[in-house]
Amino acid sequence: MQPTTQITADKTKGCTKGSASGHLPLMTPSKSELMSVLDAPIAVKLRVDALATPSQRVKVPRAFVLPCRSFPLLSLISILRRAVLSTAADAPAVSLPAPMSARKIGGSRTPGAARTARTSFAALAVAALIAGCASAPPTVSQGASTSAPATTAVPPVAQTPTTPIAPPKIIRPLKIGLALGGGAARGFAHVGVIKALEARGIHADIVVGTSAGSVVGAMYASGLNGFQLNRLASTMDEASISDWTMPFRSRGMLRGEALQSYVNKVLKDRTIEQMPRQLGIVATDLQSGAPILFRRGNTGQAVRASSSVPGVFEPVHIGSRDYVDGGLVAPVPAEYARQMGADFVIAVDISANPTAQATQGQFDILMQTFTIMGQSIKQYELEKNADIVIRPSLAKMGASDFQGRNRAILAGEEAVAKMWPEIQRKLAEAQSEAPKGMPQASR
Repeated sequence: MQPTTQITADKTKGCTKGSASGHLPLMTPSKSELMSVLDAPIAVKLRVDALATPSQRVKVPRAFVLPCRSFPLLSLISILRRAVLSTAADAPAVSLPAPMSARKIGGSRTPGAARTARTSFAALAVAALIAGCASAPPTVSQGASTSAPATTAVPPVAQTPTTPIAPPKIIRPLKIGLALGGGAARGFAHVGVIKALEARGIHADIVVGTSAGSVVGAMYASGLNGFQLNRLASTMDEASISDWTMPFRSRGMLRGEALQSYVNKVLKDRTIEQMPRQLGIVATDLQSGAPILFRRGNTGQAVRASSSVPGVFEPVHIGSRDYVDGGLVAPVPAEYARQMGADFVIAVDISANPTAQATQGQFDILMQTFTIMGQSIKQYELEKNADIVIRPSLAKMGASDFQGRNRAILAGEEAVAKMWPEIQRKLAEAQSEAPKGMPQASR
């Protein structure tokens, strides 16, 4: 059997392993030529195994190193050819049995056979080299140690700069405040306004009332809806809130205790701070003339104080102070709705135009006086603090006309329907202007 020459390309300095093998006659490479490129990245180990006898094996003690990157392919072939054609002076001579074909001819190797062996060796060496260099060597960063493990470099990917995404704007629902003005029996119009607003999806978060507005406002803040208020107004008996006093022996014709009891009965004796909606009730300090906003305490008593028209009801004594009708200082309490935190204030003005107000009886004259005094105060407060002012048409209704309650309720509903486009527009503007998570500043 002929000797076997095996050429193996091992992974050295980052190059991929490759191998080639074949059967060819024995030859002797030039040691000096083979050792000239020891620093190249691929080592090709040549091992010739003579299968005849162990003593006839050829061993190459050093690695035969070929350059993978330093030389072109033709140069590599040239080096290999020079290596296999070198004389045996630089390497130990090896004597092996001749091929079987040579023995038959003459028993010794011929020059042609030697040339064939060298050519076959060169072809196998080139095949091993190509197999070893099949994968491109990885890129080594500048300054890195050559002894460190090689890593495959990932080519950089160009990324288009992206604009940072702004956090989503937190839209907090507006706090809607409802400011209900005074006007005695005309206050039934507040019920119609509340019904119409609720039918269109508007529910007040804050309710502030003056005089008759405090009566309706307290019941609305307790959780009653517009229809429940309408039913309550329809069944309300004027006599149930009238408690006459002895003439010339008191400071008013009515004590007002009946009104206080009626309100507390409807509210089940809940205090102002216990209401589901924020409630504020405006009255006037009789000694100083200053306005007072009740935010806690007996709801019926606060409503009684806010509705105590001087000369008609006795002043209400609370603590060490006396209080009378809040319409003297705040005919429509829009300012106090804003102070309580409302972002959007809907004011309801039920006061009459002085030119159309009847002045037949004593009570009518008194209410006309209130209307005249409150005109300038009301106009300033509404322009400064109200976003929407609803004015039901109540020209034909007097302050003491309790029989006209249904007309007043209907007038309130009609006033909301007439102003609804403007209410929608201003609500949208207020929502867009409101800073995220913060209430609007007072205007």
